[in-house]
Amino acid sequence: MATARVTLLGRLAPVEPAKRAAAEAAYLLKHPMAAEWIGFEDFQLYVMDVEDVYWVGGFGDGHYIGWVAATEFLAHCEHLL
Repeated sequence: MATARVTLLGRLAPVEPAKRAAAEAAYLLKHPMAAEWIGFEDFQLYVMDVEDVYWVGGFGDGHYIGWVAATEFLAHCEHLL
């Protein structure tokens, strides 16, 4: 309860075939053990166009809870995604 959490709302779409190799490489950098199954026929990568963000900064009055502009969230948190 004391740590921040976020809900992302937006549209998901499969990664375009022309961008699949780059997306797989980026995914494997963060999830190297996925190399075992990334080539399976039923494995798919998606890209999310974040439209809305709901931020829960923690527990109690001293933490922000509410909507955050998607552009602001992505500008500060892009390195985490």
